[in-house]
Amino acid sequence: MPFSDVEQEYLDQTRQRLVQIASTLETLNMALVAPQREGLRENLVDGVEWSELEPSPFADFGVSDELFTLRQTTAALAKRILEHPKIRLASKHVSGIKDGATAKQNITDVANGLPARRSAYGTAPGGTTTLSIELLENLLTTAETYSFSISEICGGSHSRRSLHYMGVAADINVINGMQVRAKHPDQKAFRKLCIRLGAAVVLGPGDAHHSTHIHAQWPLLPTSQLGGTQLHDHV
Repeated sequence: MPFSDVEQEYLDQTRQRLVQIASTLETLNMALVAPQREGLRENLVDGVEWSELEPSPFADFGVSDELFTLRQTTAALAKRILEHPKIRLASKHVSGIKDGATAKQNITDVANGLPARRSAYGTAPGGTTTLSIELLENLLTTAETYSFSISEICGGSHSRRSLHYMGVAADINVINGMQVRAKHPDQKAFRKLCIRLGAAVVLGPGDAHHSTHIHAQWPLLPTSQLGGTQLHDHV
């Protein structure tokens, strides 16, 4: 399935960010431990040393270096989420439909270097997507303050243009062991923390279609390119 213009823009932005991170890490590595070799840039990826003077060892597999780095980064973050004692991941949809696109399966697949699957029922488009690095990073940061359960990431049925389908949003339905409701003692503070962490969209009790969960989205994608407000019609 070809990428849409918005998906391609998101991937391009993510690749640029990864290149910047890789450059910074390489500079630190060279300054601290790497041997100085004139005209040669060493790279250490997944324990394999290679040089820009020779083809990347991953070229034989038809995987670009940037995409490989992206997968490695998201895989490491997903593994931390999978093992985190304060983050629970739903292993079924509210609909009861079994499709391999639950929140737990999304994170498990990404931790194993695979794309995350989307549901294909209701308004869900099917297929697969990547998960936002910012989303994964900030879920881990949020877990430093709260324990919570994630009901959906890119699976389930949402509104037709929901950003869940692009892997940049998560739904949280339980915080500190309690179901999210308007009177939940921590739901407002939880939402404020997401905003402080740079979430582009945070919805919850008091917002239409969000009386029982919090929608947190990283990073921002232009609403004008997506046809308007993102609502959720969970099946």
